[in-house]
Amino acid sequence: MPIKYDGVDINDAMDNGTAPQSTVHDGHLEGSFINDHEARMTYVMGATNNVEHYTLKNGILKIGAFVYQVPYTMNNGVVSFPLWEEKTNGNHTMTMEMKLE
Repeated sequence: MPIKYDGVDINDAMDNGTAPQSTVHDGHLEGSFINDHEARMTYVMGATNNVEHYTLKNGILKIGAFVYQVPYTMNNGVVSFPLWEEKTNGNHTMTMEMKLE
């Protein structure tokens, strides 16, 4: 989920017009891991709900054909997801966050 746009809080950036109004909605993915190779992903404000294959390789979680490649670390059996950055088509930078709940 995007949390910053060019270093500015995502909500502030959308409010002041420097980020597209749909940035959070378009960039927000939710999902749950259903087995060792598949995750159920919901996106586009819940309109789409697919089962996607995922891979874990070299510290990157890649889910289906999604553009996000999420960095992760494993420490004593606990997975953590550090913040990471994605470039937009307009060469802006979005700071992304993934949470496990």
